[in-house]
Amino acid sequence: MRSLGLAVLLFAAAAAPCQQREFDDLGRRALAAARDGNFTDAIASYRRMLALDAANASVRYDLALLLYRLGRARESLDTLRVPQGADALALAGANQRVLGRPDKALPFLRKAYAFKPDIDIAYDFGMVLLDLDKHVEAERLFCRFPGEARALIGRGLAAFATGRPEEAGRWFRQAAAKEPGAADVHALIGDVAFTSSQFDEAAEAYAEALRLEPNNSENQVKAGRNLLRLERAGEARERFTRAASINPLDAEAHFELGRLALESGDAQAARRHLEASAGAAPLRPATAYQLARLYRSLGEGKRASEALASFERLKEETPGLRVEIDPPSLMVEGPPEETRWGRYQFPAVHRMADGRLISFVHVEADSAAAYGLPKRTFVSSDDGFTWREEAEAASQPYGLRLGPAEWLRIDTPPSLDASKLSLPAPAGSFTSYRQAYSLYRMTELPADLRAIFFQRHVNGGWKSESTVLDEPAGLRYVTGGRFPRIWWGDMRKAADGSLLAVTYPSIAGGGPPFHFTSACWRSVDGGRAWRMLARIPYRPDEAADPQAAKRDGFSEPTFEVLSDGALYAVLRTTDGNGSGPMYSVRSSDNGRTWTKPAVMAPAGVLPRLLRLANGVLVLSSGRPGVQLRFSRDGHGRTWSKPWELVPITNDGIQYDTCGYTDLAAIDRDSFLIVYSWFRKPDQAGRPRKAILARRVRVFLPAGPKQ
Repeated sequence: MRSLGLAVLLFAAAAAPCQQREFDDLGRRALAAARDGNFTDAIASYRRMLALDAANASVRYDLALLLYRLGRARESLDTLRVPQGADALALAGANQRVLGRPDKALPFLRKAYAFKPDIDIAYDFGMVLLDLDKHVEAERLFCRFPGEARALIGRGLAAFATGRPEEAGRWFRQAAAKEPGAADVHALIGDVAFTSSQFDEAAEAYAEALRLEPNNSENQVKAGRNLLRLERAGEARERFTRAASINPLDAEAHFELGRLALESGDAQAARRHLEASAGAAPLRPATAYQLARLYRSLGEGKRASEALASFERLKEETPGLRVEIDPPSLMVEGPPEETRWGRYQFPAVHRMADGRLISFVHVEADSAAAYGLPKRTFVSSDDGFTWREEAEAASQPYGLRLGPAEWLRIDTPPSLDASKLSLPAPAGSFTSYRQAYSLYRMTELPADLRAIFFQRHVNGGWKSESTVLDEPAGLRYVTGGRFPRIWWGDMRKAADGSLLAVTYPSIAGGGPPFHFTSACWRSVDGGRAWRMLARIPYRPDEAADPQAAKRDGFSEPTFEVLSDGALYAVLRTTDGNGSGPMYSVRSSDNGRTWTKPAVMAPAGVLPRLLRLANGVLVLSSGRPGVQLRFSRDGHGRTWSKPWELVPITNDGIQYDTCGYTDLAAIDRDSFLIVYSWFRKPDQAGRPRKAILARRVRVFLPAGPKQ
């Protein structure tokens, strides 16, 4: 890829002199801003240039290159559109690799190299070949550039990956001679020496790598493990401590610190680090085993048994399913003193129209008084690897896509002060989480108190909409002196083009007792008016739930349209009576009738469903902890064991996480999950409330690398 710099400051087509002057001025402004590190202004100038001349390939490339260098791969690809020429093709390939898609990067880089066979493109091309285990082809490619340090590194990586450590070490040492300031090359020399049990040589190489790049947590851990082999445990502990300070989510550093603390009898330090390791790398059996040892030493038999069971479960293969979970990325963490319920919780994530991910984080109390208040807004341009706060991104389209330029989402307005409303006599009351609810018949409420609310993105902006529900048997409520107007749940497109929604709260009259239920709705006019098809009444399984008779009912539904057109929904029952089971229901007639609710998991709040393009149905839920489950059949008839993402370290079900999650598809086999972790360590080792994101890949037997 060529360097950033406008090669062409001319319109691709004829233009008026004043437009040319504006275009030239913008080009100079963009270059100056980029050189000064004022990237926001540089991007804005480039985009204005493209607004003047959308066909200018040089400007398009320079903007895409700047976005790539800022880690905004999705936006870079979107800017490139259909890449032409070697540099643009190579940039497209580099973006695909950043997004974790080497299979999609390969054709771009292969074509770019055919146009321009230089070392810059060859190196990226060769690294993608190595990512795809095409070692022989990669080695042949790197051999064409015998004097280039990057080619020597590539040859060393190919040799190392194919069991030739001696040869790999030779290539890496030659590369280090040419590029003595390259920390990664010295670390590779250390890796080869460590693998060959040459621990003194490895110590030397890792020390040099860390002298050049002291803030590399991965190399700090490697150096520490090598020092353990040299029986220098004190120095090793210093390396692991430094690694955990650099990257508080480094699972390996916390594991080693926890193991050393356990061996030395420091149970509290062992607990802190091993639980942190389990939170950062939940699929590691060795961590579960060490936790079992720790809990047993502390006399916590129940937790020790759970950790040992987790160890055994993690060692087992799930038949016909392979799951890979990436390390977490930190979206945001609260201040050290923030422990109040509601703050830095309840994350949501959506795919935006421009390909980015947008996530919203609740930072207020968990109260009806907080409905409609602003949330913190974060975006990711690389499918969840990195996040930045960007409040203005919420003005862009996301949600349910209705057409090429129309998007719809459910909105929640601020709740109303009940003391200022003229309300009819209550139809009844009930209590949830020790909070009183006064119920009012929908038929007796004025239209504005029967309304539901939406935001529709059309003509370049969001427009507020509302419609009045016709629910003769329904009730709305006042709680905490507030009258909320909420209609929460999922909306989906049906095969016939209509919209379906499964929402709550839907409270039916006829009590007491009164219960929350969910309801299925249909719209045939793009979401402007909705008609109830069916209510999903609370019909619990009293044999599975001893508290069934005391429950609030069904809430927080999620649903998906399955490949055969059937609807499948999962509902929460956890309430102030403690953990309750999740139930599943399905409809084969587009939501008009539903099967009897059946228990499908022992606990969970805010279940979320996602149907991947490979046919797998994904379910996330939480409280206690955070779980992922997978239905290989794609219909929810059978589910895998739960994959735990947050270690459960306390009997309080709200101690470790709020349990709320959300999901967004990335590609055919992968998705992103966002969730909270209340015990995430910071650089000083203090627990912080944090929102994390993880990419997860799910492969069926016919999937890749089987």
